[in-house]
Amino acid sequence: RTLRRAAVGEIVVVNRSAAAARRVAAAVDGRTGGLDQLPELLPAADLVVCSTAARETVIGRDMLAAAAAARLRPGPLCLLDLAVPHDVDLGAAALGGTVLLNMDSLGRLLRHGDGDLPGEAVAKMVDAEVADYLEQTRAAQAVPTIVALQERAAGIVGEEMLRLSGRLQPASPQWHGEVETALRRVAEKLLHHPTVRAKALAGRPEGWRYVEVVRHLFALDDNTAAGLPAHNPLEVGDGPIGESAANTAGRHS
Repeated sequence: RTLRRAAVGEIVVVNRSAAAARRVAAAVDGRTGGLDQLPELLPAADLVVCSTAARETVIGRDMLAAAAAARLRPGPLCLLDLAVPHDVDLGAAALGGTVLLNMDSLGRLLRHGDGDLPGEAVAKMVDAEVADYLEQTRAAQAVPTIVALQERAAGIVGEEMLRLSGRLQPASPQWHGEVETALRRVAEKLLHHPTVRAKALAGRPEGWRYVEVVRHLFALDDNTAAGLPAHNPLEVGDGPIGESAANTAGRHS
């Protein structure tokens, strides 16, 4: 995603699992390739990022030497090996036309600053990516509750339509459809801002508390929020939200 945000050209995702490759490629608007295609893909690549769980070298010295000889792009082939143990043969560093960065060289860069990127700048980049990942992960824990809330609203609309059908004289299908559409629109509009805010607030540290409040305010079952961390109990006295949620939880327990 960082490469896509940087507006790079084509991204090719290679994985032992075709399904996993397709998932990642879809997320970055890229295409997939097989491990057996690496010798053909390397000569056309500018940057190769490796991060597998393989115990053996994935990109060997001979493969890299052949890729360098058949180079189709100007400039060197840059290899960023983030795997432990290494995915790329360490001998690649001695080959002409290739630049290898792995966890060892990145560690030296951070410790000694012997490169174009100061250690502080690299640390800030890592911190920003980690913060973004954590925010997205926290926000995702609101999704089961939001889905349950929407399903609850849809169920209420259905129940009201059945009640009206039983109490009023038979009406035309068009009347029935218009009334049901109107009720659904009302429900969607009432829930729109609460659900958007709940997801946004869930992305904050301690954001699960806001999701917990929504669950209790709308009397949702506990199993509708499986994404919530069970080890985070509400604590009375930890701010207005904590107090409200704890009191509400007490009334429903």
